[in-house]
Amino acid sequence: MVVAGQDMLTHSDLAFAACERALHPKGLEVLHGDHFVVYGKEGERVLALMTAFFHEHLGAAA
Repeated sequence: MVVAGQDMLTHSDLAFAACERALHPKGLEVLHGDHFVVYGKEGERVLALMTAFFHEHLGAAA
């Protein structure tokens, strides 16, 4: 799960609570910024994190 720490649109506290309830495998990355940081300067990093997580837990595509 990728959460923007200062997100006022989706409320970070609800995301943290959902992450606590989620079953494994799971991961949490907290970004510094608001809701839109994912689409801007952190976009490539977020895609790399998600891709690595899926490759590790689902396997690479054939």
